[in-house]
Amino acid sequence: MRNFGNKKFIIMLIFIISFFELSQADETGRGGYAGVFLRMGLGARALGMGGGSVALSSEYSSYYNPAGLVHLGGKYFSSTLNSMTLDRSLFCILYAQSFENQDQDEEIIKAGFSGGIISAGVSDIDGRDFNGNHTQHYSTSENCFFFSFALMPVSFISVGMSGKVLYYRLPDVAKNSGVLSSTGFGFDFGAIIKPTRNLSVGFSVKDISAKYSWDTQKVYEKGTQTIDEFPVVFRAGAAYDSLFKHVTVTFDVEKTEYFPVTFNTGLEFRAFDYLYIRSGMLNGNITFGFGIQLSILNREMFFNYGYISEPSVPGNINIFTWSLCLGE
Repeated sequence: MRNFGNKKFIIMLIFIISFFELSQADETGRGGYAGVFLRMGLGARALGMGGGSVALSSEYSSYYNPAGLVHLGGKYFSSTLNSMTLDRSLFCILYAQSFENQDQDEEIIKAGFSGGIISAGVSDIDGRDFNGNHTQHYSTSENCFFFSFALMPVSFISVGMSGKVLYYRLPDVAKNSGVLSSTGFGFDFGAIIKPTRNLSVGFSVKDISAKYSWDTQKVYEKGTQTIDEFPVVFRAGAAYDSLFKHVTVTFDVEKTEYFPVTFNTGLEFRAFDYLYIRSGMLNGNITFGFGIQLSILNREMFFNYGYISEPSVPGNINIFTWSLCLGE
């Protein structure tokens, strides 16, 4: 009875927080500063559950909290696409896996790693001359190459770190249709504590030292040197798995430098052995999605879909993710 009471309390807390978010809904935005594509969220499952959780483990743990790679329980290849209006797009391709090894003292060492690329861009930008005549269409490309590693030093704590190489490309904007580009580096750190089998508490700090360095002195007559720093993102949250055996709930608090504090909540319900229904609140906006699990040639395959409304622009974001489990 006491355990049932704790579960009722968790559900009531999630609903209270969700109603509070609805009443305080405000479009704080994630633009205005460099690296916005790394603050848009990743993966249809995570975004369908209100923007993901720093305490959940998935093949996209490199993005939310690299410490979660320890708890993957297998090898995964995955790709995801965010389809957006205004000719914007974002996609990611990655490989992630966890593993464990027993040393000479018969202690089990658990670890995980992941690597991949996140790429975003805007296409079909209308170029015009000083007379207003159309010249050509332009496009931009912003990329992040990442590698993450996680380790479990003790049985209930995992820690992780991600290194990121950043590359921004602006084609046909320099003299003689040249390319203007910038590179940078950044780091993420995270930790997950599991006080019980079903409860996880996570912390992460993202985009440490990340920045773009621009030098247009060799491109334009009055060129300059400019540094665009990424806002640092702090996040903390909790996730409870197998609530009433079929439900996972999450709650996260996020503070992005220069922006107000935001709250994200999410819920996932396993309707059948192969079907998942999801919903959540992201910055006061409702999200939802679903997932289908299939077994093909003795391999587990997952197709996930997520939906997010965008109050500040026409249209919404549709997220499609395909993942393949390659074994333990």
